[in-house]
Amino acid sequence: RLQITILDTIYHSNKIWSIEQLAEFTACDKRSVQNYCEQVRTLSISDQFRKEGRNYLFLGTNSDFQELILSILKRSPIFHLLKNLCLDSKLTIAEFSEDNNISESILRRHITRINQILKKYQLQIKTKKGEMYFKGSEMQIRYLIYLILWPSYRSVEWPFASIEFHQLFSEVEDFFAIVHQKPNKIQMNEWPVILAVTYLRSQQGHVIPAKELPDFSLDLWNGFEKMAEELTTNYKRMRFSLTDSMFLFLWMQSRAAFYLKEDYLQTALRIHTKIATPVKQLQTSFYSYIHSNRFKSAQIHSKKSLLNSTLLANGMHGLLFPQFSIVKHEITSFI
Repeated sequence: RLQITILDTIYHSNKIWSIEQLAEFTACDKRSVQNYCEQVRTLSISDQFRKEGRNYLFLGTNSDFQELILSILKRSPIFHLLKNLCLDSKLTIAEFSEDNNISESILRRHITRINQILKKYQLQIKTKKGEMYFKGSEMQIRYLIYLILWPSYRSVEWPFASIEFHQLFSEVEDFFAIVHQKPNKIQMNEWPVILAVTYLRSQQGHVIPAKELPDFSLDLWNGFEKMAEELTTNYKRMRFSLTDSMFLFLWMQSRAAFYLKEDYLQTALRIHTKIATPVKQLQTSFYSYIHSNRFKSAQIHSKKSLLNSTLLANGMHGLLFPQFSIVKHEITSFI
């Protein structure tokens, strides 16, 4: 973790750091900091992470930075454990210990530490009859897997060996065409991961029960009827269930970019208003607050579409992934 902290600090500051400065910043002794820096330097194949006297700097690109982050993570037994649980759904404790040259007692210690973090997400790594697996709400498990794999492998490597990236990339292109969106480069790399997580869990037999979806999910699905029909047809190629398809559609609505098309924003607002969803309640509370603080109506009106898009997206995210709304980055900093 400290290796990543040091690399992240140097990269984002875009300046040279001395060992003394890094020791003070990380609250760590200078000898340990130097050892961590040297470990990072040995992983920097093209010498992007450099040493100049008692100073360190990073001269690589964002891609170089992401590659180096992944190289550091791959040396972490905790990351290996989480990554394998993400991809394989269920692992044999004895087999994992042998393959990774780690004792079962140390492995169980790692699981205990991870579960202390996962408890905040109402998730856990369950051990039973010599096996281990994620336990909790399927929607929250899928978001956890996304949260572990996407930031770690971001455009550097494709972590799903059993799934063809280019096939999913094509599916994502079709997906965005159906919803009439123009995705940016990041979205075109991120959404194949989201689709892959959905496909993988579905193929492993993990379904999203209809009762886990928000109560108004079917109203939104039917409210965007033409789009929903096209998405259903599109996802038949991947053998997604109706709840899988609806879940992905709702996930997209947890992003403000979805509402950039004014008719989408108006359609969503009309549905949320008609059945008084929690998302509508959030919007009402927000406007009550800013009016009570005497914001000028002209200021609000000029930004209303942007405000409503953000409110709807945040509201949907909070309903789909409630445990992750506040502490969603802690697990990635932990690994």
